[in-house]
Amino acid sequence: MGNLRGAVLMIIAMGLYAFEDLLIKLASVHMAVGHLLLYIGVLGSLILAIVVRVNKRSLLSRDFLHPMVITRNLGELIGAFALVTALALTSLASAASILQAQPLAVTLLAALFLGETVGWRRWLAILVGFAGMLLIIRPGTADFDIASLLAVLAVACFAIRDLATRVMPRGINSLQVSLWAYYSIALIGAILTLAQGGVGPVPLNAVWMLIGIVLAGTLGYYLIVEAVRASELSAIAPFRYFRLVVALILGVIFLAERPDTYTLTGAALIVGSGLYALARERAVFTAARQG
Repeated sequence: MGNLRGAVLMIIAMGLYAFEDLLIKLASVHMAVGHLLLYIGVLGSLILAIVVRVNKRSLLSRDFLHPMVITRNLGELIGAFALVTALALTSLASAASILQAQPLAVTLLAALFLGETVGWRRWLAILVGFAGMLLIIRPGTADFDIASLLAVLAVACFAIRDLATRVMPRGINSLQVSLWAYYSIALIGAILTLAQGGVGPVPLNAVWMLIGIVLAGTLGYYLIVEAVRASELSAIAPFRYFRLVVALILGVIFLAERPDTYTLTGAALIVGSGLYALARERAVFTAARQG
């Protein structure tokens, strides 16, 4: 029952994240990216600050200055800017599809910088996944949109964030780390807002979108934590791709998007290679444990 509960929680979390992406795209029509990031960072910080204090943790500590925490926050900061801008300038389907390459990017960086062993099958899966990304972006063609490279930048930055999280000392509190990530989002938002001339009025419908963005993001994060605690990670990891399915559906319903064959094929390659890499990782781990 643990794995079933974890799978259900992961599916709900991915649905919330896809809904968050949709709201970000809709809100970007009413406000600049800097304003959007500032409000998301501030509201998210307020919610998580309450949770952190309820758990009797400090809002800041010396761990904030740990090199891996700083690296993680830089990845979060630049990645959030890149993703929100990509969602504002490109289709939801395209940005969501490219974002699914993140686990493959983490595997690549872990092999390059942490010395983790990656067999030829997983290297092949990484190449296929990145080929799918190129199929979506289509550089050198008339359909190429340079803004789609921002989604690629987001993948790289979030992979660095995840890698830094993996090597952080285990004694650093997860809730505090999550709060500090929202601090970094608020920081980049404040810098961009000042560069854009300061904060302007926010339309009422955008206010509701901002509230929805923060609630979906924080609740989604909580459900992922609960899913990981309730089940085996290998059992629930494949359900992370449910985010793409929901994003494609939401794009069709609310944005009248019609993903072309190249985008759908590229998305299928990314998801398929990611699932295969995950299966190979699980097989290698099982063989090593039995041996």
